[in-house]
Amino acid sequence: MSTSTFNEKLEDLISQAFEYFRTHYIEKYRTHSKNVQSQEGEDSMGNVHIYSHIDTDGLCAASILSLALKRESISYHITILKQIREKNMEEIAAKMKENREFLFFLDFGSGHLNLLSEYLEHGEYIILDHHQPLETKEPISISGFHANSYFAEVDGSNDICGAGMAYLFAKKMRKDNTDLSYLAVIGAIGDHQNTGEQQSFSGENSLILQDALDSNQVIQDVEPLLPRTISLPLGLANSLPDGIELFDNDINKSTFFLKKIGIKHEDGFGHPRFLPDLSTSEKRTLTSELVKKFLSENKDSTKSISDLLITHYLLPQFKEHECYDAKDFSKMLDACGRLNIPSIGIACCVIRSDKMLKKGLEASKKYSKNLQDGVKWLIDKKKFTHYKAIEVFDGEDKISEYLVGVVSSLLIDSSEFAKSTEVDTSKPIIGYANSDGNEYKVSARCSEAVINQGVDLSQAIRSTCTIMDLKAKGGGHPPAAGAYVPKNQIRQFLFQLDQQIRLQLGEKIDDITSTTNSSQNDAAKHSEKLLEKKKSTQKPSKDKKTKPPPKKKSKGLDNFWG
Repeated sequence: MSTSTFNEKLEDLISQAFEYFRTHYIEKYRTHSKNVQSQEGEDSMGNVHIYSHIDTDGLCAASILSLALKRESISYHITILKQIREKNMEEIAAKMKENREFLFFLDFGSGHLNLLSEYLEHGEYIILDHHQPLETKEPISISGFHANSYFAEVDGSNDICGAGMAYLFAKKMRKDNTDLSYLAVIGAIGDHQNTGEQQSFSGENSLILQDALDSNQVIQDVEPLLPRTISLPLGLANSLPDGIELFDNDINKSTFFLKKIGIKHEDGFGHPRFLPDLSTSEKRTLTSELVKKFLSENKDSTKSISDLLITHYLLPQFKEHECYDAKDFSKMLDACGRLNIPSIGIACCVIRSDKMLKKGLEASKKYSKNLQDGVKWLIDKKKFTHYKAIEVFDGEDKISEYLVGVVSSLLIDSSEFAKSTEVDTSKPIIGYANSDGNEYKVSARCSEAVINQGVDLSQAIRSTCTIMDLKAKGGGHPPAAGAYVPKNQIRQFLFQLDQQIRLQLGEKIDDITSTTNSSQNDAAKHSEKLLEKKKSTQKPSKDKKTKPPPKKKSKGLDNFWG
């Protein structure tokens, strides 16, 4: 059991958030329940309404909080959104007022304080987020409580995710909610935060993992970095990590190696064995013998032992399912979100029935097929526009808004994929795809090497949105960020974003000249005029607000009740 403790500032921040919830909802709820039982009050008390993001992290965060509320006999309603946008806010505000709801915003909210302040002026709500907060010249006052990991100097890019914030809140509600820790581990994997040696965690994530290990919700297993769905001889011969060659792509050599170390490559019926089929002692033998072979044959390699091994986080309660590995569970939830069926993902976490898990795994397979088709199309067409500081692709009707960020990440993570598309991954990759109505979803990704040069995609996108007077400011993290942009302004947005990246890399605005077509030249000139206008006319916001025109209802999935 670990003796390390969670960050004191973060613990205090979460305690303040829980105190806000206790005084603004729990006490009222309990008083109301007593009055109803004694027939002294109205038979009406607003539920808790959870709004959460559509990705793995957001689905895990919503699941954690809903299970914690259920244990306190508090009714809840979950709505999953792609993002908080102005067209959602009127509906959110109307429901809150009509139903007297207490709101939670999980895994988003920190980048939308302007919208929350305007539409929920007197609302009671809590934001639990780990994304970089929206920065403004004048502080934005909100009526709710804002808990963000950065306020406690905890890095939301690497050390904690949205599900982690929800989990710490659930622990404040009840100490024995530690059995929900595995969902926070899945959420962190979904946000690619297990980036340490052998895919380990850092910061608060490592402490949350320890809670999961101590409560027997997760089993940690270090084994060779081999595919779990390819036979042992084939995996050893062809699927070791890039740069590690131990068997010369020869299945006969890998089969002989297994025989030599006493591991059978087939079962008693002649069927091939896979990595999960090995016993604990066999895995240990395979791992130690591979390490010995690597050390003896790769003395001049730039790779290390840690490149050969991987840490798996296994989920005992799902041992009989294909989502036994937390990474596979994470992929399943991500697929549910990106196929716009997040209620299936929530059900896999909350109900955990065989029926729901089967549907989730079917979604995972369908999503993989869609992703493969999108990748193949991009490789075949090589549809990139090369700006000076960014590489851009339009997903057209082949790569949806749910896939555009994943494809951008694949380009960054896979040198083979990037090479086949002739894209320069020393620059940020920007993809955009059709979204609702007249907007594009823009997703930006970059490598750690680019971040080390001073690039922060979240800040670059927010600066671009501000200069262009876009109300939804976008944002995210330094290596991964996004925004929704009107279609008639996409060229201007991309050119301005290219300028912002160049500024971050140290170029002076006066030195920046266009190297692209005339329409982008016009966009650049207009962007510079907007920048000068901002500098000369920006004033502190006034209290007086203009009521926005009615908006269409959002497509949030109001279909999961607790």
